[in-house]
Amino acid sequence: MKNKRLWRTLLVGIASLGMLLMLPTLSFANKSFPDVDKSDAHYDAIMKLAEKEIVSGYADGSFGINRELKRRHGAILFYQALGLSKIADIKERLSRYKDVDENDQYAVQIAAVTPDIFSGSGGLFLPNDEMTREQMATTLVGAFGLEDNGTNPGIHLDNVGQSHRENVKILAQHDITNQFDNFRPKEAVKRGQFATFLYQSMITSDMVQEVPEEDADEDKPDEKPSEDKPDGEEVPDKDPDESKPSEDKPSDDNSNVDKPGEDKPSVDKPNKDNPDKEEPNEQPEPPEEQPDPEPEPPRPDKPAEDKYTTVSYDISFNEAMERQRLPKVDGAGRFLASKELMSYYANPNNIQKDSPEFFQFLKLSYIPGVKASQINRRILADKGSLKGTADAFIEAGKKNNINVIYLIAHALHETGNGQSALSNGLKVGIDSNGRATYVTSENKDKLTKIKKTYNMFGIGAYDSCPKKCGATRAYRQGWFTPEAAVKGGAVFIDNGYIGRGQDTLYKMRWNPVSPGNHQYATHLEWASIQARKIQEMYDLAGLLDSYSLRFDIPKYADQPGVSKKPTGERRFAIDKSSQGEIYSTSSRLNLRSYPWGEVKKTLSEGTKVEVIGENGGWFKVKAKSARKTGWVSSDYLTKPNPLRVVDITSSLNVRPEPNKKHSPIGKLENGDLVSGAVDSDENHIMKNDYYKIIYKGKEAWAHKDFLKEE
Repeated sequence: MKNKRLWRTLLVGIASLGMLLMLPTLSFANKSFPDVDKSDAHYDAIMKLAEKEIVSGYADGSFGINRELKRRHGAILFYQALGLSKIADIKERLSRYKDVDENDQYAVQIAAVTPDIFSGSGGLFLPNDEMTREQMATTLVGAFGLEDNGTNPGIHLDNVGQSHRENVKILAQHDITNQFDNFRPKEAVKRGQFATFLYQSMITSDMVQEVPEEDADEDKPDEKPSEDKPDGEEVPDKDPDESKPSEDKPSDDNSNVDKPGEDKPSVDKPNKDNPDKEEPNEQPEPPEEQPDPEPEPPRPDKPAEDKYTTVSYDISFNEAMERQRLPKVDGAGRFLASKELMSYYANPNNIQKDSPEFFQFLKLSYIPGVKASQINRRILADKGSLKGTADAFIEAGKKNNINVIYLIAHALHETGNGQSALSNGLKVGIDSNGRATYVTSENKDKLTKIKKTYNMFGIGAYDSCPKKCGATRAYRQGWFTPEAAVKGGAVFIDNGYIGRGQDTLYKMRWNPVSPGNHQYATHLEWASIQARKIQEMYDLAGLLDSYSLRFDIPKYADQPGVSKKPTGERRFAIDKSSQGEIYSTSSRLNLRSYPWGEVKKTLSEGTKVEVIGENGGWFKVKAKSARKTGWVSSDYLTKPNPLRVVDITSSLNVRPEPNKKHSPIGKLENGDLVSGAVDSDENHIMKNDYYKIIYKGKEAWAHKDFLKEE
C-alpha cells in the first residue's frame, strides 16, 4: 500500500504534462452535458472532474451518466485522474495479458495502470467487460493508497468476494460509501456513480481539497463541500452480469477482479484520438431515471383515482420474509426480532384501515396547502431544535415532491422531538489531512474550521457511530443550521427512497419489490411509529378532512390472514452459535423470562449455567442447580477456569483429541476466552502439550502454546 501511495505521489507532479502529451486534441471548453442535471446526485462530482479535465463525454455531447463503466474506460479514467504518463516498456508490461497488446487502442493507459491498479484475471484484462462495484473498490484503494484505519465501520461483507472485502471495508472507513447493509458488490458501476466515487477518493487522498462553506463573516473557501458522496446519494445501480469472470486483484476468489474501484462511471472524451471514447457504433443509450437499480414497481390493481389502491407483488409473503434480515425489536437496536414477530409487522393484513398504523401505506408525494404558521403553532411549538422550522420543511417538501407532514414526522422521530444531540448541533472540524473530524476534548486544539453541524434525519448516523458519523456527514454536506439540515436531508430521502418508488413508509421499511435490500430502518416498528406520528399531526393540524389522501396497500402472493402478535420470549430471535458453553455467575443474578422480562428466580453467585442461545448480550441459559431455564445478562457471567487465546495471528485449532492426527472440530480467535477442564484439585488438565477445554459444551483440546491461564 505504501509503495502505491509513493508511486502515485511521484506521478501526480507530471499530471499536466502527461495529459497534454497524450491527448493533444481534446477540448474541455464545454463543461455541460445534456444528460446531467443539477438535481442529479452525481452532478457536482462530474462537473468537478470535467473542470479538472479528467472527464468529458461522448461525441454527441452527452456524459452517459447511466451507462455502465467498461474496464478499459476505468483504466483511462485512472490514467487521467492520477496524471500518469506513457511507460517505456508497454509491450513487456502487457505481455501478462492475452487479450491486450501494444497495438491496442487503449494500450498506453492499460499498461500505465498495470499491475498497481489493475492486474487482470487468468491472464486476461477483459477490456470490454463492465467493472463491478467490488472491483471498483479494489482499484480505488490501490490507486489512491487508501489504508485501513483500524476502525470497524459495520459494513456487511458476506456477499463481497474474498479478495475485495478488505477494500470495500476501507471505502466504508473513509466514508466513501455508506451502503453498509448491502454494498451490491456484483453490480456493474455506472459512469455517474464512478465519477462520485473517484472524486471522493481524490478528496480523501488529498489530491483535491473540498472544504465546507464558511459563515458569512469568515473568508469563504474556494469550494463548497461535496454533496454527492457515493455513500448515500449514489445508491442505485443496475445488476451486472455476475457470470463474467473476475478480474484484477489476484485471489483465490475468481469472482474478484479489479483493484480499488467503487461506484465510478467511465468518462470517455469526445475526440477520436481519445482512447476513452466509445467506438462509433456504440451510441449512448438514453439516460435512465437517476439511479434506480430496483425493478419497476408493479402496477396497481385499481385506477389511480381511488383513495385505496391495492398493489400486487409476485413474490410470496414467506419468500419475502426469508429474504429479510432480522430487524431490531428495540429502538436502541440491541435485540434482534424473531421471524414470527417480523412476519406479524410486515403482514399488511395485520394493519387495520381504521388504525393510525394504516398511514404507513400513505403515498408520500407533495400535497400543497400546508401553512407554516399553522405547523409552527400546532406541531413544532415545543419541539426543541425544530421549533419554527416549518418554512424549511414546506420548501423541502415542495422542491423534492415529498409530503410535508411526513418529513416533519420523520424528523421528530429521528431527533426525539428535536432533543437529540445531532439535531441540537455537534461540532466538527478539519484535521491536518483535510478531513472532517468529530471534535473531542483531546483533538479540538488540532482542528481548524470548527463548525456546529445539524442532522435532522439521522443520515449517516450508523448504529456503530451515531454521533461521530452523523455529525461528520452533516459537515461534508454543509448542514450548519437546522434549516439546512432539513432541506439537505429531504434531498437524500427523495433521491434514495421516495424518488425511487419507495413512496410509502411500508415500502421504505420492507421494500416488497426487493425484500431485504435498500431499506431505510432496522427497527421493526419504524413504519408503524412514523405512521402514528403522521396521523396524529394531520389530526392536530386539522388536515384529515381537508386533504385528498391516497393509500397504496401491498398484497403478496400467498399472503397470510390476520395473525396474533407474538408476546414474551417469542418476540426475540435466539442465536444458538454459543449453545453448550458453560459460564458462572459473578454475583447474584436475576433469571428472567426474556430480556428485561419477569424475574423467575435469583441465582446465587458462582451458579453454573449452560448456554442455550443469545440475543443482544443476553443469554438464554439452563441453570442446572435451579432446574430452570431463562435469560440472564452476559455482563454478570464469567468463564469458569478461564484460558485466554494469545499470540496467534490466524486461528487456534480445536481438536477432539490432544494431537494433530484428528481434524479440527472448531477454531478460536486471538483474545477469545474459553473454559478449561480441571481435576479434583482445580488444576487445568493437560496432555501432550494440549489443554483440555470445554468447547460448545463438550470436552475438546487446544495447544498450550497459544493459551494463557487467567
